[in-house]
Amino acid sequence: MRLHTELVGEWPPRAVFLHGLLGRGRNWHLVAKALADAGHSSLLVDLPNHGASDWTDHFSYAQLADQVAAELRELVPDRRIALVGHSMGGKIAMLIALRHWELVHKLVVIDIAPSQS
Repeated sequence: MRLHTELVGEWPPRAVFLHGLLGRGRNWHLVAKALADAGHSSLLVDLPNHGASDWTDHFSYAQLADQVAAELRELVPDRRIALVGHSMGGKIAMLIALRHWELVHKLVVIDIAPSQS
């Protein structure tokens, strides 16, 4: 499975942005552009089943987190990133931080709270 990503700024990215339900990576474009203007690059991700990314037959937050983590390992090897997630993307970001902690340097979660479900 491949995820559609967009780099804003110079390679390698320092921050990775995950959008909310029914969104896409470009939802973060204005924020990423402001960071790029300040010299910080960002990677905008279309999460699975959203935007230009591949679609799955099954939905699971853990599966989505693992898919994003696998993509990050390929795209940004040997680099820990600042991971920013909004709503559903925040839930996925929290799971990435728990399940793939070695990828995450900083975590920002917006508009979602951790829960057991």
